[in-house]
Amino acid sequence: MPFRSVAEVADAVEQGRHHIQHFIRTGVNGAFGTNLFGDASIGSGLPSYNAYLGPALEATQLIGQRNNSIYVGPAGVSERYLLSMSMTHRGVTGFLASVYFLDYLLFYSYIDLDSTDQQDLTNDVTLPRYADGEGVRMTMLMQTPGASTATGITINYTNQDGVAKTITTAYRSSGAIGSVGPNMLSTSGGSAGPFFPLADGDRGVRSVQSVQLAAGVGGFGIMVLVKPLFTMSAAELSSTVEKNFLREQAALPRILDGAFLNYFFNLSTNTSAVVPLVGQAQFIWTP
Repeated sequence: MPFRSVAEVADAVEQGRHHIQHFIRTGVNGAFGTNLFGDASIGSGLPSYNAYLGPALEATQLIGQRNNSIYVGPAGVSERYLLSMSMTHRGVTGFLASVYFLDYLLFYSYIDLDSTDQQDLTNDVTLPRYADGEGVRMTMLMQTPGASTATGITINYTNQDGVAKTITTAYRSSGAIGSVGPNMLSTSGGSAGPFFPLADGDRGVRSVQSVQLAAGVGGFGIMVLVKPLFTMSAAELSSTVEKNFLREQAALPRILDGAFLNYFFNLSTNTSAVVPLVGQAQFIWTP
């Protein structure tokens, strides 16, 4: 049962039903350029580097364990929620216009971005959390460097109701590992958002069946299914921004057991000037 009052939230902290976790990114891969999104799970620091290791073109689940993602506290608690999140951008210049905190669910690695053939994906496993696909989104990032250009992409997927759907949209490759390329504005501009659009009326994704590029752009890509949890921004150097969910939106994000928590960030400048990125999360759970 979720928290029903401020007093119950206060009791969770006073009774020790909470966990505070620190995280830091001291390095991220490559120079993404201006206004692109980057995947913070790929980089040095705490939590550990997410290498997206899995068989080519096969669904691989992401399960949060120990230090492979932002640690959310002990397993086996009743219902876990995020009480607050803070972040400090301690680089030398620039700002993070948008930071998307996500539960990473599964991925398909080694999508050949030089091929214009339809690439069929294998789904021997299902979503480890949010099994119905409600609110789950598709994104794709660079697994190896590409040509920093744009092309069309057709994606066949299964929506939240188990219905097969198809979308044709744009993908912008990059010369930087970990750059996120869906929904770009132009071949030279930044992405309008980190997720591929869905067909009209769809609310989520259960799995992806195939992808096909209109033209080769070089490198290999990783299709990732994620559940967006919340967004924030870090607009000033060496200034901490905090989001207290009880105070600011009167609803605490639910964090499921096994959550693989990490984030995407939208850059105003070259990545090398952004790090280190330092954060702190406080989780609480019901009796």
